[in-house]
Amino acid sequence: METKRDVVSNSIFSQGHVLNYRMSQAGLTHGETVIANIDRVRLEPINNDAIIYFCPLQEVDVLERISCGDGGELPPFAEVEGLKVDRNFRPGVYSIKNVKLHSNGVMRVMATEETNLQFVCD
Repeated sequence: METKRDVVSNSIFSQGHVLNYRMSQAGLTHGETVIANIDRVRLEPINNDAIIYFCPLQEVDVLERISCGDGGELPPFAEVEGLKVDRNFRPGVYSIKNVKLHSNGVMRVMATEETNLQFVCD
């Protein structure tokens, strides 16, 4: 069985402001929880993990609203929870399908059982 790498974010380099902008464009507000597709993030190996970069993010496509927000501004920082890639994954640009997004205190990108990564390009 191949081991997995955790996908992590870094508040300085991951460019969470791009995720913030695209979530705002999708009409999301503070406190909201949705299931969405995230079109294009970059994944690169770093130590035993894979770091996520939101800079190529083109769209947050909301599939389902789980809870509504309070209308406030989205938080500035992003965290990734439960998203994993194969140890020998191919670095490059991916789309994340069926991921849970929550925005209370920090923007959380959370993997579910239905979440999957689709390779787009190098």
